[in-house]
Amino acid sequence: DRKNMGGGSLHSPDPRPRPGAAAAAVTPAPTPAAAPAEAPVREDGGAEAGSYVDELVARLIEHLKKKIHVAVRPEGAAASKADAKSKVTVFPRISLPISELKPSYDVVVIGSGYGASVAASRLSRAGKRVCVLEKGREVVPGEYATNLEDVVGELKLTLPDGSVWPQDRQTSFFDFSFYKNVIVWKGCGLGGGSLVNSSISIRPDPRVFDTWPTAIRDDFSSMEAGYARAHDMLCPNVYPDQATRPLQQAEALRTASGGAGFMLVETNTTFRERVNAQGITQPACTLCGDCNTGCNYGAKNTLLMNYLPDAFQHGAEIFTETAVQYVERSGSGSGWTVTLISFADGTPTIKTVNAATVVLGAGSLGSTEILLRSKARGLAVAAGVGQRFGGDGDFFGIAYNGDTPKHGCGCGERPLEQMAGKEVGPCISAAWDLRSPSKPLAEGFVIENISIPGPFAHLLSDIFPAASLLFGRDHQKAGQQVARIAESMAGGPYVGATDHTIIFGGMATYPPQDQDGYMQLTADRLQVCWPDPVYKPHNDAVIAAMEDGARKLGATLIVDPFANPLKIEGKDREMAITVHPLGGCVMGDDSRAGVVNHKGQVFRTDGSAVTDVFDSLYVVDGAALPASVGVNPLFTITAFAERACALMAADRGWVIDYDSKGSRRLPDASW
Repeated sequence: DRKNMGGGSLHSPDPRPRPGAAAAAVTPAPTPAAAPAEAPVREDGGAEAGSYVDELVARLIEHLKKKIHVAVRPEGAAASKADAKSKVTVFPRISLPISELKPSYDVVVIGSGYGASVAASRLSRAGKRVCVLEKGREVVPGEYATNLEDVVGELKLTLPDGSVWPQDRQTSFFDFSFYKNVIVWKGCGLGGGSLVNSSISIRPDPRVFDTWPTAIRDDFSSMEAGYARAHDMLCPNVYPDQATRPLQQAEALRTASGGAGFMLVETNTTFRERVNAQGITQPACTLCGDCNTGCNYGAKNTLLMNYLPDAFQHGAEIFTETAVQYVERSGSGSGWTVTLISFADGTPTIKTVNAATVVLGAGSLGSTEILLRSKARGLAVAAGVGQRFGGDGDFFGIAYNGDTPKHGCGCGERPLEQMAGKEVGPCISAAWDLRSPSKPLAEGFVIENISIPGPFAHLLSDIFPAASLLFGRDHQKAGQQVARIAESMAGGPYVGATDHTIIFGGMATYPPQDQDGYMQLTADRLQVCWPDPVYKPHNDAVIAAMEDGARKLGATLIVDPFANPLKIEGKDREMAITVHPLGGCVMGDDSRAGVVNHKGQVFRTDGSAVTDVFDSLYVVDGAALPASVGVNPLFTITAFAERACALMAADRGWVIDYDSKGSRRLPDASW
């Protein structure tokens, strides 16, 4: 409950060491003063304490805590990767030891996801001295999880009070965050969400941009240029062998859709071995299906394969295990001081670095937390910081135990040879597009197939039978289902009922007024609440489509257990699970409508006009998106960041050399 949150914090309102104190000391934060009137601390949470959802979440957290072995944390889960190392290209490491951090740079980029990596690449290409600060570690292909023990060894829980458990896992690779009415699953590492996402590049409905700033709508060619540059760097393409080597996940979605709206989607994946534009050899995709726990073969075009090595080649200095706390005006008043905590040496150590320009790209939660903390320290940012948080209309359903095999469980630690004839493909290979210009934007949605990463295959295979009884809508042929369930229980997830299963992932565009989540600091910890996270008209339509698809597949539809069953049971609240957190520092035409302008510059409230900005403080990631985009957002975030960097350079007379190969050689690959 929000009224009973407390405990210590790794963040102090002023973490710089006092005379005579050890530099690494970080004291618990005192309770902050009451928030200003324009951003009141809210206690409502959208529901009464002790609700059904709270009980579910509490039980899930306790279960995960029991699974986590606090004393054991394999570095990148590398101990179980000896076999994987023999199968993959050896990739270069591009981060530097924290001891090489300089006192000042032209540009400090915070984060290393899509927006931040674009900024690092483009501003380095403009000849600027760029520093990248990433909270997570540098984990490369061959070191990602292959089994559930690996995942547990790299899992941290962000609890409803904003604390991290276990406390020594601030930089762990997987972050499962439990907030009021919303659960967020995200990765933490150099490359940000690209390491664990499904890597789909798809354009939103053009009407999505009706809620974006006027300057973008009036000059959309600049966004088109951003999309083109993003496409050149990310190299998305459809799976090329569906006709001759079909993926059954895609074929199942084709059947579910009845063919209407079905399409293969562009995924940022290398399907033919190549040496990419950054000189990195990428092998062909093995179709192992483990994209969401990290591609151990290097075929996935994560940011470690393009924008980040490109930034390195053009001089950027990249540091990991550095958690930025806040930014403030430097003493001269012409630049910025960035305060961070470094975990690189095992002990939290306070450091500062100065920059003429700061670019925030730490994701919706990270960038917003930094601006909230900066505001609490006196930075005059717009009152709306922390507001208009939401997901991307995410909704999940499971078509369980259908008539035909779907091959939807990733390889994990199984030998690839055992997957012959049962190739999964990239995590997502196809979409059922139910958007249409003939109906309102909020009524359209997209449903994609999602594979189960190998590390989770056995766990989910054990859960599905019970879930189908609790939450299922049965469209199976009597008799056959029981035999297949027994086969899976005896033989594992690669046979029987689980092998006959496809997960549906739905995304839709919320009306802007329904993206009403908010973030705030309490005891200097980020807390998130989304009072009403489920947009019922959208959910009803998505469920109806998924149920129709499950019927065509002869499967039981297991609906999202956190969302709809609670309404069915007449409970008081719903909860959303999102892998696409958006908002918190949204774009607007002025400080009354947003936190940043169309260029990503942060509005200031100490000027004479509502359009005044800090001209050297930017947000270029999903935090700036004013509403859900209704499809996987990475392509749009990347295009927005490309546009922002082009305008940043033009405003300053910088020239981004898009054709340069860079003069800095990638370091020798090593393990």
